[in-house]
Amino acid sequence: MGFSLWGSARMIRKYVSTEGFEAHQALLQREKVLLIAWHQTTLEVTASMMCLTGPSVAMMNTMKNPLMTWLFKRARSRFNYVDMVYRDQGLRPLLKGLKNIGQCVIIPDEDFGARGANTVFLPFFAVQRATLVMPAKLAKSAGAKVVTCGTRLIAETGKYVCTFSPPLDLDNEADDAVRMQVINDSLEALLKQAPEQYMWTFRWFSSRPGGEPSPYDVVTTK
Repeated sequence: MGFSLWGSARMIRKYVSTEGFEAHQALLQREKVLLIAWHQTTLEVTASMMCLTGPSVAMMNTMKNPLMTWLFKRARSRFNYVDMVYRDQGLRPLLKGLKNIGQCVIIPDEDFGARGANTVFLPFFAVQRATLVMPAKLAKSAGAKVVTCGTRLIAETGKYVCTFSPPLDLDNEADDAVRMQVINDSLEALLKQAPEQYMWTFRWFSSRPGGEPSPYDVVTTK
């Protein structure tokens, strides 16, 4: 966290090796790109690497402490121009930024509950999970390619590997659920390289289809 927030680009590149980084930069020269990551324990390392690829528009949460909001915003935008959009501003600034700047960075894996047409239940590690369809809609609206990104810590060396996927093969004629499954599968493949480094404390399976009980409910025995 320390070197992600304050370290120089040179220091970060010293401790982070990459897979697909140069190919991703080349893709940005010819296509609009929606770059998607999920909440791993290495998230700030991923944010630094995504920032290094090029100018972007990105979404982030505001925090209870305004100083922390400032700190993370500064850290995530210090290597390139980043138009930072707060969640309460909605999706319109993201779409506008994606069209004008060329890259949009989002981390859309939180469980916001079953919200009708905005959410579908899709398998994740073989368990149904509430999934926002916003990324599929955003990419289609902007005519953007979709790339997933994740970072894993190599415990034996204390260094990191940040992976950028090739552009995903999304059929824009398919419905949102089909396209989101392709995105989820790509991110799940990245997580499987180090599943213990995903933030499972976020309770990703809280929302259940069909009124199923939550796996996080307290179980009592007589």
